[in-house]
Amino acid sequence: RDTVGQARCPDAGRWPSGDDGATGGLWCGPRMSSRKPVRLACGRSGSVMNPLNTLSDAGVSIWLDDLSRERLVSGRLAELVARNRVVGVTTNPTIFAKAITSGDAYDGQIRDLAARGVGVGEALRALTTTDVRWACDVLRPVYDATDGVDGRVSIEVDPRLAHDTAATIAEARALWWLVDRPNLFVKIPAARQGLPAIAACLAEGISLHIQCLSRSHIWRCRPY
Repeated sequence: RDTVGQARCPDAGRWPSGDDGATGGLWCGPRMSSRKPVRLACGRSGSVMNPLNTLSDAGVSIWLDDLSRERLVSGRLAELVARNRVVGVTTNPTIFAKAITSGDAYDGQIRDLAARGVGVGEALRALTTTDVRWACDVLRPVYDATDGVDGRVSIEVDPRLAHDTAATIAEARALWWLVDRPNLFVKIPAARQGLPAIAACLAEGISLHIQCLSRSHIWRCRPY
């Protein structure tokens, strides 16, 4: 049930009947090694059963590859956790760019940030960490019930810092402090300069989601 370094679910983005029609994809745990489509089981009445329940019962951790203020305000994230066995959420700059530029859910916070004269970089950090902190609270019962195995939410260090070890460490610390939730994962790419940053952050007790990691990549970086 390791939720880090997960394989993409072949039915990503296809939600069972009756859900909110979300477009965010699903990430499944490492037991999902087959690329064959997930078959939908039918009950005696002929109605389609929820395949996510079957996956969860088999020990697969199901993560939502999407987050937005609208999803949080509407309660749809909480509904996915309750009804569809979602036990984690992963985010990235692309996801947040789409969320912030769609609709008006962020308008109030943006006005407050502008009134305070906050710069663009800090404003974006405030918007994204607010969403991630909120999502962490939604998933906290899952985190507590599984003793920290599930119930995590990830936020990514600015990818422009991937080749700057000191800046990556500083940004990871800032995100960890700002979100201030034990079920946070900070994403750091496993670039050559990222490896010492990963070691430093883990030594400080920062929980990490290490991305862009492959067997060949590990081999090339063995000296570190």
